[in-house]
Amino acid sequence: MHRWRGSVLSLLQILCWVVCLTVPGYTQNLGSIVGLVTDRTGAAVPGAQVVVTQQETGVTRKTQTDPTGTYLVPALNVGTYTVEISAPGFKLFRKTDVVLNVRDQIRVDAQLEVGEVTETVEVLAEAVSLQTENAAVEEVVTGSQVQNISMNGRNFMQLAALVPGAASRQPAFNTPVGVSANADIAFNGLRPAHNVWRVDGQENYDRGCGGCVEVLPSIDAIQEFKVSTANSDADLGFGAAGQINVSIKSGTNELRGTLYEFVRNDAMDATNYFLNKSGGKKQKLRFNNFGYNLGGPIIRNKLFFFWNHEWRLIRRDRIFNTNAISSALREGDFREFSGQIFDPTTGQPFPGKIIPASRIDPNARILADPKLVFPLPNTPDGRFVGVGPEPIDVREEILRVDYHITPRHQAFFRFILDTIEEVQARTMWTGSSYPTVSTLFKNDPKMFHWQLNSTLSPSVVNEASFSFSRQPLHLIPQGNYQRPPNLTIRELFPENRANRLPNIAFEGVLGVNINLGSWPWDNNLDTFIVRDNVIWNRSNHTFRFGFEIMPFDKRQDLFGPTQGDFQFQRLNIGHEFAAFLLGRSFKYQELERQTSPLYKTRNFSWHVSDTWRATPRLTVNLALRWDGLPHAYEAEDRISAFYPGLWDPAKAPVVLDNGQILPGSGDLLNGIALAGKNGIPRGLVQNHWNLFQPRIGIAWRPWGQNTVLRMGFGLFTERIQGNDVYNVGPNPPNSFTAQIFDAPLSNPGGGTQALFPSSLTTYDGPYKLP
Repeated sequence: MHRWRGSVLSLLQILCWVVCLTVPGYTQNLGSIVGLVTDRTGAAVPGAQVVVTQQETGVTRKTQTDPTGTYLVPALNVGTYTVEISAPGFKLFRKTDVVLNVRDQIRVDAQLEVGEVTETVEVLAEAVSLQTENAAVEEVVTGSQVQNISMNGRNFMQLAALVPGAASRQPAFNTPVGVSANADIAFNGLRPAHNVWRVDGQENYDRGCGGCVEVLPSIDAIQEFKVSTANSDADLGFGAAGQINVSIKSGTNELRGTLYEFVRNDAMDATNYFLNKSGGKKQKLRFNNFGYNLGGPIIRNKLFFFWNHEWRLIRRDRIFNTNAISSALREGDFREFSGQIFDPTTGQPFPGKIIPASRIDPNARILADPKLVFPLPNTPDGRFVGVGPEPIDVREEILRVDYHITPRHQAFFRFILDTIEEVQARTMWTGSSYPTVSTLFKNDPKMFHWQLNSTLSPSVVNEASFSFSRQPLHLIPQGNYQRPPNLTIRELFPENRANRLPNIAFEGVLGVNINLGSWPWDNNLDTFIVRDNVIWNRSNHTFRFGFEIMPFDKRQDLFGPTQGDFQFQRLNIGHEFAAFLLGRSFKYQELERQTSPLYKTRNFSWHVSDTWRATPRLTVNLALRWDGLPHAYEAEDRISAFYPGLWDPAKAPVVLDNGQILPGSGDLLNGIALAGKNGIPRGLVQNHWNLFQPRIGIAWRPWGQNTVLRMGFGLFTERIQGNDVYNVGPNPPNSFTAQIFDAPLSNPGGGTQALFPSSLTTYDGPYKLP
């Protein structure tokens, strides 16, 4: 047994060592140049020498035409190229200023003229090149467009919404911060959360955030980006909608730099209508986006660097315009309310709509203090209108190094590091009504990417990469979030991080709440990506074979109110705030303990494709992709779900009239499936392995180079986002969320030994992937 285990470990170590040496992985940010070389009669010219030179760096790539006269130069960086083709007995063919964008497949055909090689036929590339070699529907946004088109917030995501087929719900000012930027763009009606964002081919996606990116590269560091909206190539997977790939600038043979600052200031803005109405001050908005970059050669024609250093400083206010609780209501005087206020003990109206002071719960008086969390009205119509400061500080560093090792091997390394501090004027991700409790959001994401391109023979190229990213989130409460010393509301369980106030929601006439969320709260996502792709050009076929391995681990604190959560409704009292003063809640919830599970996801795939140039005017793309997308699981199996098939009515606990569970009755885990036990999958659901995704596309030029007709068909599988597994973390027995109806404000549990039913989150067992 030990020998077998040692052999397996040794094999894995050797495999990892080989992987690290070859740096396998398909780099999804490169392009290629393809073409057909003929003579004046249209006959193929085999064995012609093809030299492709990047004009910015002087780096060259060489190949030969095959017996059919076809050539392919894959794995080329974004840039402008010169293509030279020569053969004995023919003049040299040279085409300059061939622009190659992200993932482009540019066709450069050559018809050689009889003559000496010392003679040259020079052709200038067209201003706009059509994509003639694949059926993908793609749009390129160039670096000059990124830098020169005005954007409110200087967030490149806004330009992605301009491509055909895009429908955006982004705000006018899209915060230039990765995880809090709005990436809500639907391409061709598909779900925004199914888009995949990449930087230099590396996935830039916080899985579990519902579409959030990890970093937001500086506008001044972007070479260009491409948006694929339909018929995406088989190497693009793990997402069923749009594919957005950003390319970071590279250094060139010229030393160049930029020093810049972009400024917005509220001194040039008009005052908000509602603030004008209430006599308030102008909403603050000061945005200073400044930095510098420098790029150039370390060794000419061989080693290059690009560095970008940027700061984004935003000083702005969030406007609040919401209902507020008057001084009279806080004292139990409801004469301003048009309806009746009823005494729940007698069912009769309170005389004069006034609740006697002796009936007001002492803890309700403490929580209703306007100096705590519920401000007084400040407008004639009884509303609260105000602003809450939301400063944002971002520092971003980007480094890219390109190394032309030999004519057969090229590599580059790139890292991005963001340092972010952002204040949300209300509790983050909660919809709390007032700026009396805010959240300090700290985020220091980092992304590393290594890439190696190797020409193994004139017809075989290997593309490889290894990527790592870390996305840490820290949410810290600020403001009046702590319980006052004289507050005596009894909690069910001992844990309450930072001694927070309970959440309080008034549902009915007022419709306001104060919600402290689950903060303080921590989250860390580590994503590793290993890819390898082999490109083999044979006659009029270009074959691609590749695989991808993407493990990612996310340690995340549970969501849930360890501080307690009260909901007050009108019910038989007539007004939710009257129910609050009387200490009669509709529902109370409290999380037993806020653990920090480690959720693990293991994704892998392989793909094979054939780009078949059936005729000089017809290209057929055939591909097959397979994804392995097993469901996420917890490292120590600390998750569970309710399975109806495991429920035994004979073991049901007895629930008393007051909502409590009769101690000692039934099985408290009746129907609960525990991950990894008794045949239950570690991910709690069925995994599906028949995820084969055939794809076919046609690019046809019936009338020459100026028109391309594309059509395609493909199956795409979406990887499930993370929140579904995070939400089962609080299920018993790993934690417990007590749910009590008609709970007294000061003592919601009614006693320290009381047991209550828990709220549950569960799954659909078959769990088919979209």
